[in-house]
Amino acid sequence: MRLVNHIDKIFWTAADKLLYVIYGFIFLVQISMLNPDDFALFSLLLAINTWIFIISDSFSLQLIIQFGFNYDCEKNANFYALVFHLIITIGLSCILFLLSNQISYILNESRLKEILIYLPLLSILMIPRTYFGKFLLKNHNMQKIFWMDFFFFFTMSVLIIYFKLNSNKLDLQLSINIYFLGTLLSSIYATLSSIRYCKIDLKGRLPLKKVLKFNVPFTISNALANLPKQLDILIFKLFFDLHTIGIYQAAKSLYRLFEEGVSGANGLVYPALVKHFETKNYNEIYSIVSKGISFLFIAYVFVSIILLSGFSNFLISNIMKSNYLNSIDYFNILLIGAIFLPLNILNFLLTSTENHIKLLLNVSIAFLLSIITMYFVGFYNLNILIPFGLISYNFTLAVLNYLYVKKHILPNFKLINLLRGFNDTKEFSKRFLNKL
Repeated sequence: MRLVNHIDKIFWTAADKLLYVIYGFIFLVQISMLNPDDFALFSLLLAINTWIFIISDSFSLQLIIQFGFNYDCEKNANFYALVFHLIITIGLSCILFLLSNQISYILNESRLKEILIYLPLLSILMIPRTYFGKFLLKNHNMQKIFWMDFFFFFTMSVLIIYFKLNSNKLDLQLSINIYFLGTLLSSIYATLSSIRYCKIDLKGRLPLKKVLKFNVPFTISNALANLPKQLDILIFKLFFDLHTIGIYQAAKSLYRLFEEGVSGANGLVYPALVKHFETKNYNEIYSIVSKGISFLFIAYVFVSIILLSGFSNFLISNIMKSNYLNSIDYFNILLIGAIFLPLNILNFLLTSTENHIKLLLNVSIAFLLSIITMYFVGFYNLNILIPFGLISYNFTLAVLNYLYVKKHILPNFKLINLLRGFNDTKEFSKRFLNKL
């Protein structure tokens, strides 16, 4: 895999992730205008919604890519994806809305009802963005993905800056409305830009049994994998108040920039892995995986060193309210786990090579250890150790996946490969500069 042959895709992927970085700083401004309790509730709404769509993406939308390169199965897979996506997203959000009183009672937080009422509407607004956006990802149309995210983030950024300059204050309701508008405009663009790729046929050569064999274990894996990432704040709400949750979530919001880097890499890597696995081209698979992990690892180590040298303290203390200064400690601890994130690419290697059950087993072990860690931290009221619930998950899964991949899929994949990006970066930079 020669990076110079994919400069356009890499450029637009980098530009797209730059949007996340810019919005990440704008989001810190938004946090500074919210009190910790309101921010905790807003974060819980987004976390629950994200988890629902992760489940649907795994069970439904992943079919668009997994079976979309087979002409006989493509239209049928698109149909299954649409039907499952509608049922799961709308169904789960409505169930949680109807159970809002019971959930509020279990978590001992009456204000949860204020956010659960919005879940069904948010799901409806998100469906076009997620469904049609998958076709852009399948076709590696990174430029249109950039514009889809641009409408999402730019809309929210403009409104956040407006309120910052005019009133310097936001509440829960305004924050939700801003998110709704950004989601709506992004969904409209996603639909208009990719509807021509959406070919649907109720009949086809894709048996439902084959679909379920793929998406059931994959969905369970992703649901468990993202529970520590998305819903850890819901678990910690059993032990800590909204104020503490808000402080921790502020740190996680900044840390999310690292997670988006992995997400962007997976957007490029996964469709390519599926293609090459179809032809059993393991040399290319090895090249893609090792380079992808290495580039991310080197970048994350470099950025983490800068942040831990004092820049994170400077950043948070100058943008956030004094109420959020304790989030500096949480963020610095989370940076420890950032070096394990690049190995998340191995999740998609196991998926593309049809090792779903093994991935499910690894995820289940990592999930169990994470839950035990969270319970221990909460039960003994060790709030400074809250980030270790997420860190323990990332570390355990990285180790388990690496050991399996090295033994059964890519025997040549070694830890020293984490550094191969240095030489590749030199070659890529020279060729890129020569083209300018």
